[in-house]
Amino acid sequence: MTHTLSFPSEAAPAFAPLELQLPDDWKALSVSGAVLAAGKTVEQGQFRPNVVVAVSRFGAGYSLETAIEAVVRRVEEIDGVAELGREETEVLGR
Repeated sequence: MTHTLSFPSEAAPAFAPLELQLPDDWKALSVSGAVLAAGKTVEQGQFRPNVVVAVSRFGAGYSLETAIEAVVRRVEEIDGVAELGREETEVLGR
């Protein structure tokens, strides 16, 4: 006997809607595994500032602080990365 699991559904709910407010000189990018991506329009060969948004689902009890720590650890492992700054932004009222 088989049955069907679909997305979205009660067992696998859809993700919350997302949006990015972009400066006029930024455009949408296509990035594998991302739900949203955008980058500044620059001449070829120049550094292009960009934002890539990926969405993952985690179990109950997984905190925003745990997620932030995981991202920071992963970025710190990348050779040549220099952190230029950090700011806190309200997410879901927190």
